[in-house]
Amino acid sequence: MAYSYTAFTGNGSTTQYAVAFAYIRREHVAVTVAGIPATFTWVNNSLIQMDAAPAAAAAVRVYRTTPIDAPLVDFADGATLVAADLDTNSRQSIYIQQELDDAQTDNLPNLIPNGNKGEITTSVGGTVWAINTGAVAEAKIAAGAVTEAKLGTGAITETKIGTGAVTSTKILDGTILNADVNASAGITAGKLSFTQAGTGAVARTVDSRLKDVVSVKDFGAVGDNTTNDTAAIQAAFNSGTSEIVYPAGTYLQDTITVPATVKKISGIGLIKQRVGDTKFFVVTSSTGLTIDGLKLLGAYSAGQTVSTSDNTAILVQSSTGVNILNCNINNIKAIAIHLQNTTNSTVQKNTINLCAQGIYLRGCSNVVIDGNVIDTTILLDSVFTIGIALESTDGHAFGICRRVAVTNNVMRGYKNAQGIMGHSGSAITIANNVVEDSVIGISINPFNAADTCANISIVGNVVVPTDTLAGYSGGNDGIIAQAGPGTPEIVDITISGNTVTGANRATSLPTNQGGIRVGYTKRATVTGNTITSAGQNGIVLTSAENGITITGNTISNVIANSSVQNGILILASAKGVIGSNWFGVIDDASGVGVRFSVASNIKLVGNNFYQVTANVVNGQHEQTFLNKVITATGASVTIDLSGVDVIYFFQGSASTITGFTGVVVGKLYKFFFLNGNTTIDRSSAWLNGSANQTGTADDVMLVYGRTTATISQASPMSVNG
Repeated sequence: MAYSYTAFTGNGSTTQYAVAFAYIRREHVAVTVAGIPATFTWVNNSLIQMDAAPAAAAAVRVYRTTPIDAPLVDFADGATLVAADLDTNSRQSIYIQQELDDAQTDNLPNLIPNGNKGEITTSVGGTVWAINTGAVAEAKIAAGAVTEAKLGTGAITETKIGTGAVTSTKILDGTILNADVNASAGITAGKLSFTQAGTGAVARTVDSRLKDVVSVKDFGAVGDNTTNDTAAIQAAFNSGTSEIVYPAGTYLQDTITVPATVKKISGIGLIKQRVGDTKFFVVTSSTGLTIDGLKLLGAYSAGQTVSTSDNTAILVQSSTGVNILNCNINNIKAIAIHLQNTTNSTVQKNTINLCAQGIYLRGCSNVVIDGNVIDTTILLDSVFTIGIALESTDGHAFGICRRVAVTNNVMRGYKNAQGIMGHSGSAITIANNVVEDSVIGISINPFNAADTCANISIVGNVVVPTDTLAGYSGGNDGIIAQAGPGTPEIVDITISGNTVTGANRATSLPTNQGGIRVGYTKRATVTGNTITSAGQNGIVLTSAENGITITGNTISNVIANSSVQNGILILASAKGVIGSNWFGVIDDASGVGVRFSVASNIKLVGNNFYQVTANVVNGQHEQTFLNKVITATGASVTIDLSGVDVIYFFQGSASTITGFTGVVVGKLYKFFFLNGNTTIDRSSAWLNGSANQTGTADDVMLVYGRTTATISQASPMSVNG
């Protein structure tokens, strides 16, 4: 950059030029045109006016020439020093130095002429210097003198480096980056090191690290949805590795035998059945295997007419510690997941869709089946099937299933099916499952004389059986615990806290089925269940029962079918208790709360009947009626307390209780007010306070019998309990 001049090029018309540099006095500024001094006048301190416009292409130079022969300010002894004079003096020196610097720069080409100077060649007036080839020998470079900063980008090419000149000791660690390595360099994984993060980690080769997991593509699988990848995939499984991965792709395969060396199978690729009636995986005598996240697609579509084939997706036999989870299994003609003679294993969070059968266990123990979704069978509605099965002992020597938990599963769309079925098992828990649109929700039914069913809990399930199976004439129960002649009775079974809606509603059904059916059991408990809108019967006892307890259930809106409408139907001799159940809206002409078809030693205690045509029919048993629901309305209602301990008031409109009959003197009664429509008049009651009392929803009043026709209030209106 010039300090003391500005160069312009004339165009034949421009006469005004800027003075872009600093100066002390105007007379220190001069102009040349084509090297010849030219005259001008000042327009202002930063602009001059040429007397004549410089010709086109003429070199115009506006420059400063500060006097160097004498100082512009001469200081005298005793004179006053002022800032302006000092500034002028220093500026004169600076400007003279700048003008000398500009002159030297402009004259450099004349000082160093172009040409070869031995080891250096100059050009462009000495401004460009180049070192001649071979001029810099190794002996002329001091040790350590050539640093990265001294080397220009691309300055050292391959031809400039002698053979063997660059050794590994000459390369700084970390300086060779990925981008510096050619794609064809051929560096093997055995020459690369890997160290896992964390204290105590040891270095391994990348080759060793990568062999921890084998991709099926490592052995030639293509995954193009066309190639038969079976041989390549089996080779991968036989490689001795512990983990197999299916990377992205679509793999056609036949049956793969899983050796015991494999401990995990996973991947995001889609695995397709190449031909029908083959399995995907057969696992035998394995320990600690996990099958995680596989996507399996069978060769079949909806509308199959048979479910028996060799088309099981995953078969596990004689193994322990097998975990099958997060898999998606579709279009299988037979069983999606089948465990035989296997222990300490889990089947969790799998999605099974359009398969003939879901999950089967045969002779297994300590198994958890949890959180699976089994959706829509591949079979026609005319073909019977099962969603989750604990199989019979028939046809094998593995024995019964023991300590199995079937929990939190969802099964829907298996119309002609038992949602969850147990032919045999001990210490079995079936809890918190949802079974929708199956002809039978949950079934425990021994198949042969060797099938033991004992210590079974069916708890907290939601069952909504189908009611649209055309032409079906079999059972349509929500929950069944039914043994039979020739099979062992079911021992110690609890059916508790389940919700059954719309059972036994399909057409042409026998009259001995309903929401829950129990038969040939010993120590059976049916408690706390909610049964709504069942056809014909809420609960059915079909055969001899030894120690049946039916308590705390809610049975409502039973639908009359074939002129039958029962809350509980007793069809066989039984011994036990039916107590504290609530029966509501069983009000058809044939509606009965508890119907006895045979003599039974059953005690009825504390049951509540609301809108039931007949509470109990054919009661060849001990009866104790302690509850009564009052629905009569009017301005003057009389209540009969004969044989009653508890009264439920549930009037549809405002009503006043003005009289009582059948009162036992000194007996404690409990009044429950289910809504706010009931008022007790003081005419037949000694009430606290001076006014009649009107209950609100959920109020409770305790009263004593005062006379045979009057009562006396014993507690405030809002006592709860």
